Amino acid sequence: MRKYILSIILILGGLTVMVISYTGKKNPTYSETAFAEEALKFDKAFNIFTTQVRETLFTIKSKFNYNFKTRDSLQTREYFLGQLKQNNLINSIGFFQGDYKVVAHNENSSLVFAVDSTAELNVVKWQRFQGEKLISSWYESFDQSIYNTPWYQELMRQSNEIKWYLRTRSKLNSPEEGQDFFYAGYSYLVNGVKSALVLEFPKDKLFKEFNITSSKMNRRLSIMNLEGKELNLNTEDQQKFNDSLQSKNVVDSLQINIARHFANFKEVPEGTFNFSYKNQIYWNSFKRLSSDSGIKYYLYTVPNSQLTSENTLFLGKFGLWIGLGLMILGSISLLIRKRFFYMPNRMNIPSVEEILKEEENRYLEFKSSLRWDFRQEKVNPELEKVIMKTIAAFGNTDGGILLIGVDDDKNIVGLEKDFQTLKKTDADYYEVHLRNILHKLMGVKYVSKYIRTEFEQVEDEKLVCKIKVISAKEPLYLKYNNKNGQAEEKFYVRSGNSSHEIKSIAEINDYINTKFK
Repeated sequence: MRKYILSIILILGGLTVMVISYTGKKNPTYSETAFAEEALKFDKAFNIFTTQVRETLFTIKSKFNYNFKTRDSLQTREYFLGQLKQNNLINSIGFFQGDYKVVAHNENSSLVFAVDSTAELNVVKWQRFQGEKLISSWYESFDQSIYNTPWYQELMRQSNEIKWYLRTRSKLNSPEEGQDFFYAGYSYLVNGVKSALVLEFPKDKLFKEFNITSSKMNRRLSIMNLEGKELNLNTEDQQKFNDSLQSKNVVDSLQINIARHFANFKEVPEGTFNFSYKNQIYWNSFKRLSSDSGIKYYLYTVPNSQLTSENTLFLGKFGLWIGLGLMILGSISLLIRKRFFYMPNRMNIPSVEEILKEEENRYLEFKSSLRWDFRQEKVNPELEKVIMKTIAAFGNTDGGILLIGVDDDKNIVGLEKDFQTLKKTDADYYEVHLRNILHKLMGVKYVSKYIRTEFEQVEDEKLVCKIKVISAKEPLYLKYNNKNGQAEEKFYVRSGNSSHEIKSIAEINDYINTKFK
């Protein structure tokens, strides 16, 4: 059964690979079609992201729509930490109202919350939570008030407008590790008091959300905010974001070429185009957005070489040969002798449950007992000869497994009846008795080299004796005394699911010359 399953898997797998390869050649995927599909997926993900950002900002604004509501520290903490739990893209939320500030931060498996702790505005108290449990707290002192930073002043210049920023900052508690972050900010007046919200998104999480992250990709995303600042995101690991407010963006020659070619489409609201640069074609998708998103447009760039996966190219080139090879292997496996799939030369013996999945065959036989005759309900020494005949036949053929304690219908009857016929009613003495018979008829050397015995307790605590016979490299004759008391040698082999004696001397010699020489 196993070899047929393997053969079918190989043949069907080969056919599948050949069909995919043939279909790919007959109906090739053109670059413009592949990019159109990718651009559509990106546009959908990007629209979902900007919509969620806008909804989150306005939800928080409606919650804190009058002064000093943030003074309720417990309610404020629960609310902002709840926002982080609801949106796993957000890394941090900052809320500023007058001289009061709140920060909620997502860090690994914990959430961190900070509020002003003293009259000194440059000192905040941090608290770390895992679930609802407070696990640590500490104070942080700033060299400069956050209100004096350029990005915060830029945010406060105009109210009721989403603003986007691109900055690099250090991880909390890990100042040596720089990370790239994308920010959405929004400011508004509450009874004459300026309030501001800032959402922070890690670059890596965004790229995963947009499905454009990969160590082998060189894809680019440029976003123009309402202030006319271009924010350039790049999937290359070595290119770091530049602080778009504190320094002029430094871009490479490819970025300059992208901008130059995009300038030809100033009057077009959305579309795709390509251009050639250093022997490479670059595909670009752009879309101009409404002002309420805080973004004038996005420009998404993908090299032509990355529109068709390496796997697709490989299958297209070698798929027919791979498929043919798999089909040939599957066909060959049908011709391999079944014993290779049963691996009779391995020392371990499968479980009874696993063995019973098979029917009796050339490599497997079931016997109810070693000595007890269930039909006559008494000890029958002839049954021991039957067991020895089966073991000898396995050894002279291709090996196999014999289960004692299982009847022909695969019902587990156990060894209890056999135990009761011996001086000691346990498995150890049973094995001693069995081996004494084996040693007498086959020799200690043969038994130790080719025969393995195990006992397994199965259903209703019944024991089954498992005997594994390894295909021998030498012929084995069983010696019995006939009715006249004369010694006779018998030679047994497996044929189908039973053991048979070869009586003809010429046939025995022919078999031995074929099997063992």
